[in-house]
Amino acid sequence: MKLPLKFRILQVIASEPGVSNCELATRIAVEYPGERQARSPVVADHLTAFETMGMINARPLALAEDGSLVEALTLTAYGLDRLRFLPRRARP
Repeated sequence: MKLPLKFRILQVIASEPGVSNCELATRIAVEYPGERQARSPVVADHLTAFETMGMINARPLALAEDGSLVEALTLTAYGLDRLRFLPRRARP
């Protein structure tokens, strides 16, 4: 059984500090094929919500070819604390 998508997003950011939002969206789409919430715009909405809640920091890196902003993502102390809600078998 897969983790809920939002927890998986936090798990990836925790295991790879500095992962870009583009890389993350691509990885999530591969891991959750056919899921509507695994589309890039929805993942971007989740990242915006996490940043607003203070769970992640997003640092601008560059502009992508399509004109979108590429950001490096890191977990805050609060976001790291939220990982304790993951089931033990799902921890990285």
